[in-house]
Amino acid sequence: MAGLLACAAVLVAGCGTVSGEAEPVDAAITESPFEPCDDIPDDVIRQLGFDPATEDRDVMGVKQPGRNICFWSGDSGHLSVESNLFELDAVRQDPNFLDLRDVDISGHPGLAFSHEGYREGENCYAATGTQSGLLMVSVDVVDPTERDACVIAHAAAVAFLPYTAR
Repeated sequence: MAGLLACAAVLVAGCGTVSGEAEPVDAAITESPFEPCDDIPDDVIRQLGFDPATEDRDVMGVKQPGRNICFWSGDSGHLSVESNLFELDAVRQDPNFLDLRDVDISGHPGLAFSHEGYREGENCYAATGTQSGLLMVSVDVVDPTERDACVIAHAAAVAFLPYTAR
């Protein structure tokens, strides 16, 4: 549970700083229509090595305005996904995100990066723009020598992308 709380805090803190610097994709819409906890099938979560029964919505049950967030745990770490209305450039502007690298996520421009405060290899994000807004996946691993957080985050973003279209 402590790892899940840390993951929740990082996901919200990491994105919280962009809200004053970036504008949503469409100001008339206040929330992404993609709801990760509802829209991503349990089988997809299992295939990534996480337990769908550990699903936790929002941040400790508290809705974050403009964000749809879902978390899952597994034996080797935690997976979180956030959907919001920011553009990919908002991630580039956030000083909490480090080592930003351009990546391809199923033909979409994306970013891979880490969050300040983690030891190397323990955490990785993958983010890309979608029809529903920004898809941002975060993976924390217990032992970076056993599982590569960036490989998992990228695989999760690729797996989740089809479910963002509504």
